[in-house]
Amino acid sequence: MGKVPIGRRIGGTRRGAAVALLCLGFALASAPAGAGLGDGADSVQRTHLALRGTTLTVTPHNGYDVHETVTADGARVRQYVSHTGTVFAVGWSSRTQIDLKTVLAGHYDAYVKAASIPHGANHHVFTATTPGMVLSILKHPRGFTGTAYAPASVPAGVSTGELR
Repeated sequence: MGKVPIGRRIGGTRRGAAVALLCLGFALASAPAGAGLGDGADSVQRTHLALRGTTLTVTPHNGYDVHETVTADGARVRQYVSHTGTVFAVGWSSRTQIDLKTVLAGHYDAYVKAASIPHGANHHVFTATTPGMVLSILKHPRGFTGTAYAPASVPAGVSTGELR
């Protein structure tokens, strides 16, 4: 298999960022699998349960619906479901990093592989582009935000800038 291209990373120490992301990946590898990116619309409920969501709301948009799970600790996970029934993107914000194995689903192994490759050294920004996924994770002073989407599944007319 070829090298996984990685987005640009800025500042800090290279080794520290790689070690932190690798540790995060291994810690999450033992988490229970739910469903998420690339799965069918029926997976939204499984993701909600896997994340121990307290509320689940659906907001319709042109070409897709946003299913948002809120957890007891205030984490928000948005799953973007096309009208053809595929979760084509996920977005999240939380105080601690969410269960990436659940929300990335079948793309999780590509994330782990990308995170294990030495990058630039900013441990506050992680971006990765693989053949099937574009991922961005930001660490803020008060938590994490992130988005991941499957470019081939984004509905026609939907801008990836709408995904948060």
